[in-house]
Amino acid sequence: MKKLIVIAALLLSTSVMAQHGHHGHHGHRNHGDRDLAGIVIGSIVLGTIISNSQRQVIVQQPPIIVQQPPIYNFPTRNVYPCLVQVQDPYSGVIRNEVLNCVN
Repeated sequence: MKKLIVIAALLLSTSVMAQHGHHGHHGHRNHGDRDLAGIVIGSIVLGTIISNSQRQVIVQQPPIIVQQPPIYNFPTRNVYPCLVQVQDPYSGVIRNEVLNCVN
C-alpha cells in the first residue's frame, strides 16, 4: 500500500510539473488556477488513499446455529396377543383362537 501511495504522489507531481512547461510558444498565459486545481485534486486523492490504507477491517463470522431435528411423538399402538373365542356360524362350534389385539 505504501508503494501505491508513493507512485500516486510521483504521478501527481509529474503531471503538475508537465503543465508548467507548456507556456513557451503560445504567449504568456496564467495557468495558476489550473495548477492550483491539480494540486487540490491530487491532495484529495492522496489523502483518500492514505486514510483508506489506515482503516482496520473487521470481519465478523456469522453465528453458527445448530438446530435439532424435530421430534415427532406418534401415538404408540399397544399390540398384544389375546385369546378369543370364535363360534363357527355353520356348525355352532366354539373354539379358542389367539389373535393380535390392539389397544
